[in-house]
Amino acid sequence: MNKDPIKMLLEHAHVKLDNAGVRLGELLASEAMASKRLELLENYRKEYRDKFMSAAKEGIGPDAWRNYSSFLGKLDEAIAHQQQIVTQSKHQTALGQASWLHERSRMKAFDTLHQRQVSALGRRDQLREQKGNDDRSSSKKPEDMEE
Repeated sequence: MNKDPIKMLLEHAHVKLDNAGVRLGELLASEAMASKRLELLENYRKEYRDKFMSAAKEGIGPDAWRNYSSFLGKLDEAIAHQQQIVTQSKHQTALGQASWLHERSRMKAFDTLHQRQVSALGRRDQLREQKGNDDRSSSKKPEDMEE
């Protein structure tokens, strides 16, 4: 027996919605991880800067000054790069959310069509049954009704 086309579309829409949900979960996790890395880099830069400032107050040589400054510059570059990654990750997450919402809307539309079809079939069956009952009632002989 062939499946109802609307039911097949509904099942396919459920699969696509589930897949979009999984993908969105992955994107959210990736965004959270990128944000956490950025936070760690920023915290490390602050700690390293505080250490540099403390050392500078006590007096350090030009080589140490260059090393601290150079490393702070590299941390700044790493932070800038990680900020770009976070921005891209947020953009990808927004696209994933839009995709999930689109798939959810499609699934709801197919579900509505399916429910309408089920209701229409139920009404048709009721009408058929009522017509059968009416036909049986009208075909009874008058002497059968006197009982």
